[in-house]
Amino acid sequence: MSKRQHPGGSGTADVPQLTTTEEHKGRLAMVRRLHPVELEQLRKDMAESSAWAKAELKRRRAAKNQKNSEHGIDDGIEKC
Repeated sequence: MSKRQHPGGSGTADVPQLTTTEEHKGRLAMVRRLHPVELEQLRKDMAESSAWAKAELKRRRAAKNQKNSEHGIDDGIEKC
């Protein structure tokens, strides 16, 4: 079997060979390792997504707490 070259590479760098695995209901899926640049981009995207989700949850929690306090609703937790 031959090795494939990464399309954005220098043209001589080998990228791990594509392999096949059987997947759901007998379909054939192509699997390949991510190029180090692709892997770094994926990690960066995941970190950005995680930061956004945490900030959004914090914002929603603060809005909910603000709304509840305006209506005199307590969360049942004593504040020391």
